[in-house]
Amino acid sequence: TGDVAGAMTYYDRAASADPGYAPAYLEKGLAYVRRNLPQEGVRALGRYLELVDPALPDARINEIRTLVDQLKRATGEAI
Repeated sequence: TGDVAGAMTYYDRAASADPGYAPAYLEKGLAYVRRNLPQEGVRALGRYLELVDPALPDARINEIRTLVDQLKRATGEAI
C-alpha cells in the first residue's frame, strides 16, 4: 500500500514548486481517493484536467473524467 502520507507531501512540494505541473495533481488526486477523501480528490483531479495537455498519449483524460464523475455522484456533488 505504500506511504500515502509521505507521497502526499512529495506531491504538495511538486505542485508548490511548479503549480502548472499536471502530474502532481493527478497523483495527489489519486492519493486522496486511496485515503477515502473523495472531495479533495475531485478538486485535485479537476486541477489536473485543467492543466494536462490533451495531446499527450498517456494523459488518461477520459479515464480521469469518468473517475471524477463517479466521485461526484458518490458524494452528491453536481456533475
